[in-house]
Amino acid sequence: MNPSGERGISGIKSFVQQSLAYGEILGREAGQGSIEPKKLVVPMLERFIATDRGFAKARRLLPKG
Repeated sequence: MNPSGERGISGIKSFVQQSLAYGEILGREAGQGSIEPKKLVVPMLERFIATDRGFAKARRLLPKG
């Protein structure tokens, strides 16, 4: 990322390529074909939350009720 916080065209291209690869791998794991990038948001968030140790710890510390 450049100092202004913008990714630029090369960053966008890289993100799209990574999304396509992620969609292919995630689809393969689920026994399906490649998943379109726009359909990756929910699975990516689910996986992130499931593996985020800080979130899991904070969630355990919340009062129940």
